[in-house]
Amino acid sequence: MAVQTKRRPDTTLIERAARRLGTHGGPTEEPFPGAGMAPTVTAEAPTAGIATPASVAGVDARPSPSDKASPTVDIDLVRLKKEGVVTPETVRSKTTEEMRLIKRRVLANYLEAEHEHANLIAVTSALAGEGKTFVALNLAMSLALEKDFRVLLVDADVAKPAISERLGIAPRFGLTDLLTDSDIDVAQVLLRTSVQSLTIIPAGNPHELNTELLSSKRMASLLDEFSRRYADRIIIFDSPPVLVTTEASALARRMGQVVFVVQAGRTRRQAVEEALELIPDCAHIGLVMNQSQNRWGSVEFGSYYGKYYKDR
Repeated sequence: MAVQTKRRPDTTLIERAARRLGTHGGPTEEPFPGAGMAPTVTAEAPTAGIATPASVAGVDARPSPSDKASPTVDIDLVRLKKEGVVTPETVRSKTTEEMRLIKRRVLANYLEAEHEHANLIAVTSALAGEGKTFVALNLAMSLALEKDFRVLLVDADVAKPAISERLGIAPRFGLTDLLTDSDIDVAQVLLRTSVQSLTIIPAGNPHELNTELLSSKRMASLLDEFSRRYADRIIIFDSPPVLVTTEASALARRMGQVVFVVQAGRTRRQAVEEALELIPDCAHIGLVMNQSQNRWGSVEFGSYYGKYYKDR
């Protein structure tokens, strides 16, 4: 799989990072790559089962107007590690190295961008079941390990939410409630986690117009608010598959970049091309091969420009 790339920028990414973050600290790991191509990762889907959401002690599911601070929930890092998810305790492994490759490209695109929604990143796929939630969760966890970045992970696949379930968080108010009740403030549905620098917004209560809410004016307004109010964070959206609902493409068009998951041996080229045609306005679309049998780094990850997708 190959993709087109942009020319290397004149200003270094670390200089841009210092200006954007208002600090002079660099990344915690190897320097960011330039705008040239970085290898695509081949993240494996977890093999362990998904735990049933556990009750969250001392946390009321309904936000109160008087809430001043976000509640904190504990994440079962031991279970997540067994399921192949990157955690602070994970030693160097195939998945951690692959997620670093995605993370570096995502950060490079973010730091190069000048537009308002540069910190909004959607993780999606053409169809359901291709591993987008697994990639979204791993990307968020990997980014949260950086010293200079904080991460907000939003479960935007409101018709089939999975983030809270994977993290063992009981159902509670979240994105759908923000979209249907203007009296609820964003801060009231934020969940701090036991992973430092990682915050969650759950999908929220089911609604008969779940997917339509994502293309509403209220959603557009919320995205503007997310980008401005949490400008110090990288915001990852676990988005619905593009070919499942038209609202998914509407959401993707408002993102600073899209991480597009392609499942090896399952996703058809035609489906990928059709999905990418629906989100042509996004400046950066990275194609990620999931569940590939190839050695990591053997295929490519970069930005998609125009109709360009080669057979594997």
